Amino acid sequence: MAEVECAVLTSQGLDQRIGERASLERKIAAWESRRNEAQATVNWRFTTTHARAKWQRLYPSESMC
Repeated sequence: MAEVECAVLTSQGLDQRIGERASLERKIAAWESRRNEAQATVNWRFTTTHARAKWQRLYPSESMC
């Protein structure tokens, strides 16, 4: 989940170099506030069923566990 949020953060405005830590923290706080106000969620499209079908060796079915 953290990786998803970091990718969203990068694509939504922090895709440039920021020179000072305080400036970075302000920008992240503003982004986080907007995201929380919008009640942003993650739309998971890759389900466990899809994972098991694609990577059977890595995601064995529950009956095999």
